[in-house]
Amino acid sequence: GPEPAALRWGLYEPPDEGRRTSARLATRADGTVRLCLDMASRMQVGEAGGEEGGEGSGDEAPPACPFTVTPAVATIAPGKEARFTVTFSPPAQGGASSCRMIALLSHPRPIVRALGDLLGGEATADHPPIELQLLAHTIIPQLLLSERAKLKFKVSPVWPADAPCYTRELVLRNGQSNTLRFSLQVPAPFVLQRVDTSCAQDTRIKELGVRPTLSEGSFVELPPRETLRATISFAPQKKRRASRRTADPDGGASEPSDADDSASLAASQAAGATATPSGAVGSSSDRTSVAARNAPVEAAHAAIESRREVNAEMSISFDNGTVQSFPLKAVIFKPFIELSRTDLERHTFRNAVDFGTHHVACPQAVELQVSNPSEADAHWTLSHLPAAKNVPVGMTAHRASQLASQYIDDPDIFVFSTREGVLGPKLGVIPPLHPLGVRFVAPKPGRYRSTFVFKVKAGMAVKLELTGESTLAEEYYDVQPNERHLSLMLPGALN
Repeated sequence: GPEPAALRWGLYEPPDEGRRTSARLATRADGTVRLCLDMASRMQVGEAGGEEGGEGSGDEAPPACPFTVTPAVATIAPGKEARFTVTFSPPAQGGASSCRMIALLSHPRPIVRALGDLLGGEATADHPPIELQLLAHTIIPQLLLSERAKLKFKVSPVWPADAPCYTRELVLRNGQSNTLRFSLQVPAPFVLQRVDTSCAQDTRIKELGVRPTLSEGSFVELPPRETLRATISFAPQKKRRASRRTADPDGGASEPSDADDSASLAASQAAGATATPSGAVGSSSDRTSVAARNAPVEAAHAAIESRREVNAEMSISFDNGTVQSFPLKAVIFKPFIELSRTDLERHTFRNAVDFGTHHVACPQAVELQVSNPSEADAHWTLSHLPAAKNVPVGMTAHRASQLASQYIDDPDIFVFSTREGVLGPKLGVIPPLHPLGVRFVAPKPGRYRSTFVFKVKAGMAVKLELTGESTLAEEYYDVQPNERHLSLMLPGALN
């Protein structure tokens, strides 16, 4: 143009159909009405020259603008041109960024536009604004991983610490066109054991042993299409041993700690072995009592409690501040066993067997079934729980002793076909049933009741209650199949 033009750049948010914009009506001298949009009322991201926002921008703080224009204010001579530099600063969150860059022009004195002459317009010093749409996309640094959703471990306390299931490998690949520089952080109880790359490193990562994280200065430089193999292991905290019973000043012994658990118990002694005295420190009866107290009430509860999950996130920190997370998950399976009885047609087996009343000369026998519905090997042993330590939940010890005095607690009365065994995992199929025979052999009359505990190594125990009564009354004498004719020949002599 023939006149110099003063230019001032303004940066605004991109247009949004849902956002309100203030407007004003201007009435001219000839009576016509003109609708003018207020540029200053729009939500301004940032305007060159130090101004921000406008009168109609509201109370909300305007978002930061990643674009800048240099110089922000300039005067263009008549018939000349000016150059401006637009700089984009990528935001930390990445993604797409857009902005409206508007050049606000003004002349030193009012002039009438060419179109205004034809329409009878008024003279004005403002030039129509020139608008330019800015759009930029930030490429977020990201690695491609060999696992799709998470790195999952399936472990069991039964398996040794050096089992292959405790260690897995994760492959990271640079699928972008630029070299990525990053570091790895693996939180406990997961441990980053080793890092191997397919290319030479300027800053080589040192082997950190059992340290859970890398040092802040240990960065990996991965060129395009190169890979990194991270060896990660799951190292759960070792279970603390149960505190031993300590003698108190009164000469008694303190109660065993609730930290006792059947998972830390070794295999109990086989049948017929000499038992440790009940008052001794860490006696077998104390450990059996703790295992019985922690035993689930029903098999459904055992299935829920046998599974535990540990979740954490591995962090990949890039040198520009971007962090990529990847979930780590460990599923811990604790073994447990189930007792069942197939001769009960429509009744549910409640881990209790009543042999009824029988003659002392007629031993009784039932067959139970033992199965392992867990995902780990179940090493089980059978132990007797003394009546003095068998206190049901919600019952006082005095009341429990009164009920126990009505029966004779003699574990030798109930004879099991086996008192220990190993059951393999179900491996995704219905677990097989293993027979377990139980005989009731009472040498003298009386009411008998004994409680036995199936202790599972590194797992959950199961309680079994056996009751029976023996008598000398002849009417309870069982008739042998080959002597049924005697009951007809001698009525009253045999039942």
